[in-house]
Amino acid sequence: MESSQPAVRNPVRLTIGLPICNEENTLDQFFAALETAVQDLPPHVSVETIACLNGCTDRSAEIVRRIA
Repeated sequence: MESSQPAVRNPVRLTIGLPICNEENTLDQFFAALETAVQDLPPHVSVETIACLNGCTDRSAEIVRRIA
């Protein structure tokens, strides 16, 4: 006999690691695109983004802090 209740999904955690080195010109566009993509994920998926700033000499760290 089939149940009329929707299947319960286990929570899923998606971690995205971002190596960043002198990307100040692309970060705003990248994070906007990432936000759009994440909004399309099912509700049982949570997202964690980890930015690894690797010796940046530009404003990348400042931009990442602003967006975080």
